[in-house]
Amino acid sequence: MTTSDTPPSRSADPAAAADPPEDKSLRSAPLAADAVEDAEDAEADENGARSLLGKLNKVAAPPDLASRVPELIERRSAGRFFGKRRLVDRVPMEWLSLVMLALLALIYAILRMAPAVLNND
Repeated sequence: MTTSDTPPSRSADPAAAADPPEDKSLRSAPLAADAVEDAEDAEADENGARSLLGKLNKVAAPPDLASRVPELIERRSAGRFFGKRRLVDRVPMEWLSLVMLALLALIYAILRMAPAVLNND
């Protein structure tokens, strides 16, 4: 058997033997080029849209816009957002929880001092 007839040595990883490192870098180059082209296309689309929108006439907002928006919302929502609300609906839950904590602290202090006050009599 001559050296040309001997089978090539096989490594432990068949994928590494099939794909030399330089082949992997050559395959990833087109992928990187595609990503760059996609970014350039997106930028060109954005610039095209900006140029089209820049040609539009500037329109000022109506002077009574601030008063018309709540009226429009109230009319369309049938008063769900701007309707009359009860006191419970208007008080933030944080305030309610703080009042409850203060009340609990007061009750605790009264009960803690009660035996001392009752024993002095």
